[in-house]
Amino acid sequence: MIEEDMSIYVYRYYLLEKVLFKNKDHSSRFEWFTSYSKIRVPDGNSYDPFGPFGHFATYSVETRDRVRCISAETVWITTLQSDEIMSMDFLTVVFLYVIFFQYICLDFFSFSLGKLNDSWYSVTRDALMDASRALSSLNTSKRKEGNVVLHPGDIRLVSLGFRGKLTVRQKVRQSSSANDKFFITAADWMVKNQNKEGGWSVPVERSIADRRLVLGAGWHSAMAQPASLGGVMNELFGHPWYEEYPTTPGSFVLNGFMYALIGLYDMSKVIPAVEAPDNIKTGPLRARALFEAGLDSLRLFIPLYDTGSGSIYDLRHIGLQTAPNLARWDYHAVHVYLLKWLVQITGDKILDETADRWIAYSYGKRAKHN
Repeated sequence: MIEEDMSIYVYRYYLLEKVLFKNKDHSSRFEWFTSYSKIRVPDGNSYDPFGPFGHFATYSVETRDRVRCISAETVWITTLQSDEIMSMDFLTVVFLYVIFFQYICLDFFSFSLGKLNDSWYSVTRDALMDASRALSSLNTSKRKEGNVVLHPGDIRLVSLGFRGKLTVRQKVRQSSSANDKFFITAADWMVKNQNKEGGWSVPVERSIADRRLVLGAGWHSAMAQPASLGGVMNELFGHPWYEEYPTTPGSFVLNGFMYALIGLYDMSKVIPAVEAPDNIKTGPLRARALFEAGLDSLRLFIPLYDTGSGSIYDLRHIGLQTAPNLARWDYHAVHVYLLKWLVQITGDKILDETADRWIAYSYGKRAKHN
């Protein structure tokens, strides 16, 4: 028990983060920990494919630099009072956002709906997310603190305006959520944009390890689309590995591989329609076989990702013969969550023990030395 006015010594290696918390009763408590990222594990004892999707349930992907300025139709969000306006020839209908502070107009933002045909459209926008992405675009530094994440109650919709030739025929409705609409829209987009290889290629270059590993535009990822859906399967010492980044030599990213396993498991539980073609009906069975094969690889190679004090992000160092790429603490937390997710599905003892050991690493525990 540490009491007031007591002097203690903590070796600096273990004291990475220190926080003074205020309790609800106005008392204070001081906590220290090794990891700067809070370890979370899935709720309950069984995996729920309809539940929150892991860390993405609490992480705002849309405000990341790489994605916050694009839409599914590759239309950029722009600031009207900026030297870096991206002008598009087909800006036909544009939403206007005006940010006010104490009744003073600070900035204008616009979002194009892209090139629309002469037809009727139903449009659904997330005002909170649009405002978050717009305000985050003002951050010119590379610091994550500049990203803006808004929550219900942070903004108030004063008016809605359009620029362009159009007619509004339906009522404009405000809703707290539109998950069904977004799901159907995303599914329709995937059907429309699936390529002849059966996947959805990434249209931009990806470089890794100071450009020692480079993927040209048009590459596929097993994290976003598991092997059964057009992803990429590599081999690690003769065993299958589903690559998030299909580089040569392989990178063998751990979190992307485990996300691919989750996707394969979900696919294996799909019940095809009675009238579905035979190649569709056999899809869940093929997904199950790929899931089991990948799970065997994970059990076999998970020790390679254990540093004794944390985890490794990938195995690029094997092919490149370089120093290992250690996972930062927030990715270490993702590794733990995904392992526990797979434990919920399989009950695997090896994965469960590994996850518990990695949780202990985040609180300062280290593996024994000789």
